[in-house]
Amino acid sequence: MTDLTLSKNCKNIPSYAFQNCQGLKELVIPEGVETIGYDSFFNCYYINSVSFPSTLKSIDSYAFGNCNSIEEMHISDIASWCKVSHSNYIMSSGEGKLYLNGELVTDLVIPEGVTDINSYAFMHCVSIKNVYIHF
Repeated sequence: MTDLTLSKNCKNIPSYAFQNCQGLKELVIPEGVETIGYDSFFNCYYINSVSFPSTLKSIDSYAFGNCNSIEEMHISDIASWCKVSHSNYIMSSGEGKLYLNGELVTDLVIPEGVTDINSYAFMHCVSIKNVYIHF
């Protein structure tokens, strides 16, 4: 298996669901998913790209533990991403690039109306060069 696309009916990815799936390289999490459980993708060493839905609310501890090959995070909504509760950071290699609607983010614009940015939201996103916060 080189990629994983989940059903649109999936609301939560349970803990340990895909732990040690060494063949995964690309992960597309569909709209509707709200939670990625503890250790869900732990030791999936070769995942290099993850697409997150705007419906996501939380990423539990070590959901992407030891996934040191993640180079790309794809999101569709900055405001929604700022609200996601991250128990720990996604990209541990320090090589990650953030994409918004398919475009590489170098100038991060936090839109008006965003009152909080949760911990680890943009940690290790090396593509970001400038940040603009609108209150």
